Amino acid sequence: MSTMALQLPMNYVAVETDEMEYIDGGDGIITFRVSRGVLNAAIGIGASAAVTMALAAAGITGGLSTAVIPALAGLIAAVISNGLLSQDYYSFPMYFTGLTDLALNYASGWDRKITLAM
Repeated sequence: MSTMALQLPMNYVAVETDEMEYIDGGDGIITFRVSRGVLNAAIGIGASAAVTMALAAAGITGGLSTAVIPALAGLIAAVISNGLLSQDYYSFPMYFTGLTDLALNYASGWDRKITLAM
């Protein structure tokens, strides 16, 4: 087994962690803060419909919402089915990559938190 020292190209650029997060789109975690009103609506009209309406109210529609609806609706349905309706808000951190992460980060006002309420 031979070992060789790693050599960087002559024109390499050192990138800071903060710069890498900007290039890479951040850590990929967007936290959805969902109100009890959305959960109550999900009981009446279904989780997917409630999430769709709440996302639209937050300005998230079209293809971007279709990237979020299935997972978030599933989490909301789990909260409802387990009878966990005692809090005013529930936080659901979700991981996204690429343009979806970037678009949701933009929609959040760059703080990576999106509140959904009804």
